[in-house]
Amino acid sequence: MTNYNPLSIQITKSWFLKAESEKDPINKFICLWASFNCFFSAELFDKTFNRLRRQYMEFGGDLPNYSPDNVTEHQLLKTFRSTKSYKQIYMDLLSSSNEFKDDLDSFVVSLKNKEFNNYSGHIVDMRSGKLGANYSARFTDADNFNQFIGVIYQIRCNLYHGNKNMSYENDIEIVKNINDSFLHYLYNLYSNEGYLG
Repeated sequence: MTNYNPLSIQITKSWFLKAESEKDPINKFICLWASFNCFFSAELFDKTFNRLRRQYMEFGGDLPNYSPDNVTEHQLLKTFRSTKSYKQIYMDLLSSSNEFKDDLDSFVVSLKNKEFNNYSGHIVDMRSGKLGANYSARFTDADNFNQFIGVIYQIRCNLYHGNKNMSYENDIEIVKNINDSFLHYLYNLYSNEGYLG
């Protein structure tokens, strides 16, 4: 754990605990995302900011013009995906938890179901002007950590920005199918990082 801010730890934990007891799939996902967002923002902001600042300087940027406001959620997630210890938690779950692996395999199968999803194996970006397979997150291999985080982020983007209707059955099913895996992963991540103690 690099974050020693008790408030962000408490916020991460409280959203996670709320998600555990939430019955509605959309609300559960939103609680999981709020928890995860607090975690990776608190844990990775400095690391991401410093990496981006170095890159900015390498390309001749004026350092005083580079500020923490330049760090985006997408960049934080890129840092998260490249952090070996976070990927290792995922890989350990795949090898040690049949339930986790089965949940992921079910999610992959549901995404490939043409009746259920017109873009086989993809979560399509639903923002205006982005609809189509060219703007999507792929999840075709349960062993792929980057794809796992990518589809979770795309589901989040679709819920927040993509004109989603909470009563559309296919959307509810997609969210419901990823929730158990997302919760399981976060539980192991937070336990490993000392957030649930």
